[in-house]
Amino acid sequence: MLSFSTYKARYNTSFVRSGHAIPFGLWENDQNGTTVYEVAAFLHRHKFNSIRLPLCAQSILKNTAPDKRLINLDTNRAINIKGYMELLKSVLKALAYRDITVLLSMHTLTTKGATGSWFNADVSEDDFLKAIDMLTSELCSDEYWNVIGIDLKNEPNDCGWGPSDKASAKCDWVAGAKLIGDRMHAGCKNWLAFVEGSASMGHTVGKITYDYRYL
Repeated sequence: MLSFSTYKARYNTSFVRSGHAIPFGLWENDQNGTTVYEVAAFLHRHKFNSIRLPLCAQSILKNTAPDKRLINLDTNRAINIKGYMELLKSVLKALAYRDITVLLSMHTLTTKGATGSWFNADVSEDDFLKAIDMLTSELCSDEYWNVIGIDLKNEPNDCGWGPSDKASAKCDWVAGAKLIGDRMHAGCKNWLAFVEGSASMGHTVGKITYDYRYL
């Protein structure tokens, strides 16, 4: 599974945000599985031009080694599993070979699951910004020309949108997005910052009102 988005189509799966730090399915055998190059070829054949690649901040910081039990190294010989960053670079090169651009997505803070803010008890704001620095220092070069930018935080729905939003008392995503975007541009002026918004509404069914936030 990958979490691929394109301007022409969308293809979803679970990638390097998981605790295994490796794309699911690369164990290619006689029953199932595939290779990174076959995934890239599939996307190219079906006219995908850009994908969204979900990442885990903590795995970036620790350069977590992928679980080698989940990859067939004979058929994925070009994939480097020494560490998280090495794996990411390998995948980017495979996609670049097929002229597919990549939007990096700061999807989760840890492998425990999704969070609606860019910081928590496990990953501080400084930690998150350091992860951004690591991405720009390692990937902002002609070698990884196909990286177009970063989705600064997936679904920041625990945060408010500006000081007038009550949820901003916990975290203000307007201020957070600017902070993270400025940090990214300090390391790579060519990348684009993608900012997901947040909003809240109430919906009443009978006598019960359900409050929820959405993007």
